[in-house]
Amino acid sequence: MAPMNLAPATFTHSDFPKNAWYAAAWDTEVKRRLLPRTICGRHVVLYRRTDDVCVALENARWHRLLPLSQGRLEGDDVVCGYHGLIYNPQGRCVYMPSQETINPAACVRSYPVFEKHRFVWLWAGDPVQADPSKIPRISRSISITNDGCPISRSFFARCGIPLLFPSDSRFSRRA
Repeated sequence: MAPMNLAPATFTHSDFPKNAWYAAAWDTEVKRRLLPRTICGRHVVLYRRTDDVCVALENARWHRLLPLSQGRLEGDDVVCGYHGLIYNPQGRCVYMPSQETINPAACVRSYPVFEKHRFVWLWAGDPVQADPSKIPRISRSISITNDGCPISRSFFARCGIPLLFPSDSRFSRRA
């Protein structure tokens, strides 16, 4: 039997509009723990600071690019689970074990985030252009439970937010 050829990735970083807000998570999903997500092909890690403000960092540490989400929170900072480098909420490395000085290039990208309509929105483009007034307006109030249970597909259709559901008849198997 011939080996199966895998289809190439459908989207690349350049396929997504960069200067736009993306719903990265329900507000109830982001807690005082590291939550990895892929938004617009970018690997990010979301978490809440001790003052409940949401943070989004590139989910790859500066040295060797291992996921920061495999580390742990220490106060408002992320501690890399591999070498113990510590990154602040702005993405700057603030501690390197056995180093007196920290390389100024030792940082990961920090993404602008904003909470609105029960979502945590992430801006994937130029941070200077991140204007919360550009977040898509959702006129209908959202009612979800504290555990982040999703709402109906019809709500997203009315808001113009495209989603695919595995149970959609176009994608499910027929007997």
